[in-house]
Amino acid sequence: MSEEQLAYIEKRYDGVAYIVLNQPRKKNAMSHDMMVQLRACIQDAEDDEDVRCVILKGADGCFCSGGDLSGMASGGSGSTTVEQKRRNIADFGKCIAEMVHGEKPYIAQVEGYAMGGGFSLALGCDMIFAGENAKMSSMFTHVGLAPEMGAMLFLPQAMGAYRAKELWYSGRKVNGTEGYELGFVSRVFPDDALEDETLAMAQHIAELPRTALGAMKRTVNGHIYSDIDAVLAADVQDSPLCMMSDESLAYLKANFMKK
Repeated sequence: MSEEQLAYIEKRYDGVAYIVLNQPRKKNAMSHDMMVQLRACIQDAEDDEDVRCVILKGADGCFCSGGDLSGMASGGSGSTTVEQKRRNIADFGKCIAEMVHGEKPYIAQVEGYAMGGGFSLALGCDMIFAGENAKMSSMFTHVGLAPEMGAMLFLPQAMGAYRAKELWYSGRKVNGTEGYELGFVSRVFPDDALEDETLAMAQHIAELPRTALGAMKRTVNGHIYSDIDAVLAADVQDSPLCMMSDESLAYLKANFMKK
């Protein structure tokens, strides 16, 4: 794993911890190394009795621009076999599973872009707090992939299958206000108030009885996300087939990598 700090945790005295995606020169695009570090941060938060609520955010005003697709159009992406790609994709899914199955509350603080897998990462949290001008899109099919990292469970659950499929087919970007209206954004704020408002909610949650919070999250997620492990396992099988297909690679070369 790279020694570069691509994800890190900052713990506060008030029971709130920040987990920060830290690849600002690429708008916090997700690499395999970042996801390995992110999972370690999530496990750290889950294991620390002093952490009572977690805020997930991106460095430098951008949540996450999605997966790092460098080299994908030539069949690269840092892995050379279907088996290696599947292992890498499994590590992406483990971050989602840790948050869904963990008992700590997670708030995604979404400003700037939350695209593709970055959007899925936000959806895997318990709440999304978004700036008015945030830009969110589950545009997987527009880079030759099927929706990953639990998106095919989270979005229909939040807003209904018909509206979720419209977002996947169109690939359009949704701002914070529309995300709230559609049902997947919990609260929307002016961009300059987002950080303070997110922290205020996290501090409020950190004061609540953790046993009750854990029981609530465990029961609710166990019911509405009972298929999350199966959905993530399907990603491991299907995503390499999508990303390595001749059709997807040709589409990326023609429409994405030229930009």
